[in-house]
Order: sequence, then C-alpha cells, then structure tokens
Amino acid sequence: MSHLRGMVFPVSGSSFDLVASRQLGLILTSQLYALGWTDKQIRHAVRAERLQTDRRGVFRATGVPRSREQAWLSAALAAPGSDLSHGTAAEIWGFRAFSDPDAIDLLRQGNRPRLEGVRGHETDFLPAAHRAMRHRLPVTSAARTLVDACGLVSPKQLRSAANDGLRRCVLTLPTLVRVVDQVPVSGRRRVLPIFEYLETKVPGYNPGDSDPEVDLVETLVAAGYQSPAQQVRVETDIGTYFVDVGWPELRVGYEYDSLEFHVERFHEDRDRLRALKRAGWDMWPITKTTTKNEILAIATFAFRHESAA
Repeated sequence: MSHLRGMVFPVSGSSFDLVASRQLGLILTSQLYALGWTDKQIRHAVRAERLQTDRRGVFRATGVPRSREQAWLSAALAAPGSDLSHGTAAEIWGFRAFSDPDAIDLLRQGNRPRLEGVRGHETDFLPAAHRAMRHRLPVTSAARTLVDACGLVSPKQLRSAANDGLRRCVLTLPTLVRVVDQVPVSGRRRVLPIFEYLETKVPGYNPGDSDPEVDLVETLVAAGYQSPAQQVRVETDIGTYFVDVGWPELRVGYEYDSLEFHVERFHEDRDRLRALKRAGWDMWPITKTTTKNEILAIATFAFRHESAA
C-alpha cells in the first residue's frame, strides 16, 4: 500500500470482509466498485442495512462497533490525501499534556479539507517522510505532529510531551530537527515553541528563519559584536511581529528580504515596517547582495549611536 495514494487499502484479490476489517469496519465506494459491486448492489446493501452511510463515499459495515478511531479514519478516507494531524495526531501518538481534540484535525497539502466535524488545515509541504500509519490510521509523523501542534500547549507541557516521545522511541531528535528545518517559511512563525525546546536539547542549536539569517548572526558574532537575538517578538499597534535578528535593548533589527518570499507581500511588509518603527525599532532590510562590510557597518552605527545617547 502506498501512503501517497491516500492510505486506501488495495482490494485486488480481497473480499468485502477483509477490506472492511483492515479499515475498522469502513469501506469506500471506490473499493466496492473495485470488488465488482454495482450502484444497484450498493443501494440494495444500504436498504438491507448491510451497509450504513458514514460519510460521503464512506460506508460502515453494519454490526461493527463505533469508535473514536473509526470516526477519525472515516474523516480521513472522506478527504483523500489528508492525514490526521495537530491535536488529533497528538492523541494518536500518545503525547502527554495535549487535551482531547474537540474536532477531528485533518491536514492536506494544497487545500484544506472541509467536512462536518473536521478542523481542516492546509500546508505547502507534506512529503511522505512527514506521514505515517499508526494503529491503522493515516497520521502525520510524530515529529511533524509536534511541530504542527506545538502552540496548543505551554512550553513546559511541550517539553514533557517531546521528552516522553523520545523515551518511547516514537520520536528522535535528528528527525525532529530535520522536520523543523523543512517546515515551509510561511509556517515558521508558529513553531517558535519547538525552536525553544530544541535549544535546550541540542547544543548550539539556532535554526534561524533561513540560512542567510544564521549567516548574519555568525558574521556579527565573529566580528566581536554582542550576539543578537533571533525571532524577537514585538507587540505593535497593529499586531504581533517578529524581527528576524536584532538587539531588543537597542531596538535595532535586521530583516532579511528575498524576492522569492517578499515580492508578493510588498504592501504587507511595508505596513509591518512602519508598525515596527512606531514601536521604536530601527529596522535595516538586507538582501543576498548585502555585503558583510555593510552588515557590520550597520551594527557599528547602532552601537555608536547608543553610546552617544
């Protein structure tokens, strides 16, 4: 079975009972067709109460007990390409501290699932390595689950959950670091709690928001400047923003701009820059063509200006 095909079990050479038993008593319309059933036979089975409609395109074999896990799988089967994720996935992996989900979380690459009782999520990046099968359920991997759901609990609870996952061997630090590195840029602001956790577990861990950001910090430290903070949280009059690299005590920051990420957000970024200035921050945009000498010159200016003040 290929996970990339939406976690649907193959039916070649199988029987109705075998397919349904593998899927917690559930079976898809497409699987019934593959078994040779016709629309007329399906309608007859529903009228005879051999099958019960569970969700669109998903049937439940009569007599199979209902369960939470069955409801989760039914939702995933009804939204092809989706995986159980976030709080639901945390429950499946047995991570401590997460509350019982009040809806079924489903994650899909491209467009979010929209089903009754489902909290849909979408992502730009959900490779096979970020997906898994656990207890016959299609679910995001343990590492991806922690990354996606890290904001649902406190830092202390997240630390407890992650440490428990490491002890149970459902999670490894190298895998978690790799998944964090692979999270799309648009989602990295939301995973700051996992950054903070990794900083306590991996000596020297400092992922930054991009490779150029890390290079920027290394350039400043190598030149003898005080190590700047990364992803500095700033409350402004129009919302919360994060400064890529900066010194909070000076309210001086660098913002790495790339055409790839910022060209379609030009006006939004200008609004953000003005809000940061109103909050007292002196912001310096840099690009891939900004030289190290210019970066250092900005730092020199900032610290000399502070000394003069």
